[in-house]
Amino acid sequence: MNALELGLVLSISSAVAMSAAGIEPVAGRMRITPAVIQKGFFYNGAVVKVEGSIGNGATAIVTVTGSDIEERFNRKRRVAGVWVNASKVRVFGAPSLFLAFSSGPVRNLVDPHAVETRTLDRLAVVRQICIEPHAPSDLETLQNQFLAFKRDSGSYLFSESGIVIGAPSENGKPFSLTFEWPRAAASSNYEVHVYEVEGGVISREVEMPLQVRRVGFPEWIALLATRQPALYGIAAVLIAAFAGLGIDYLGTTLFGTKRVAHG
Repeated sequence: MNALELGLVLSISSAVAMSAAGIEPVAGRMRITPAVIQKGFFYNGAVVKVEGSIGNGATAIVTVTGSDIEERFNRKRRVAGVWVNASKVRVFGAPSLFLAFSSGPVRNLVDPHAVETRTLDRLAVVRQICIEPHAPSDLETLQNQFLAFKRDSGSYLFSESGIVIGAPSENGKPFSLTFEWPRAAASSNYEVHVYEVEGGVISREVEMPLQVRRVGFPEWIALLATRQPALYGIAAVLIAAFAGLGIDYLGTTLFGTKRVAHG
């Protein structure tokens, strides 16, 4: 068997395996831009675009998820009409980042069981959040507080808009989604899932990686903080000093004024 024949056999075997699993081949139909977000010294945010094509009778759901990490969260209590931090709790089971986009309420588009198993909406995410310690009667309140905290920081988003779907054609319908990458998102590896939904059933699922990484000076500082804490402390003091000198210089150059030290 020559190389061409071997390649043909492997391709057919892969397609048969995917069909048996209920997933059709989708190579070349979806893409994400950029696939790598580089956070350098002058990083000022990024815009991410997901695009591809779906069946003429289908719609799309897109999620972006980070890995599950353990976090500490300040539980809040109402005292004399004011919300105050009461104590810290341990939160686990929840993704570090979760962004969901659809063309309407997810549970109206796809079977509720699939929503839960694939974690496609707010309720499905809430049910994954584990909190310790807590009284049984406090769990739902704490889950909602944590969800609000993640939403306010930009780490969680549940949007029923943003996906633009084009006109049907012989090659299906084009779709695109453009969104701003959350500034609070840490440098890590993320997963972008595109679900093609038709007749209330997920007919196709595509997973694409999205990497966020520090480069240049921010990367050097991060490595210094983890590997050489003492040197990091010295570098932090020097950076603060140079920043102060820079402010003095700009003030003098632009406004003819200079900060005066008070003794």
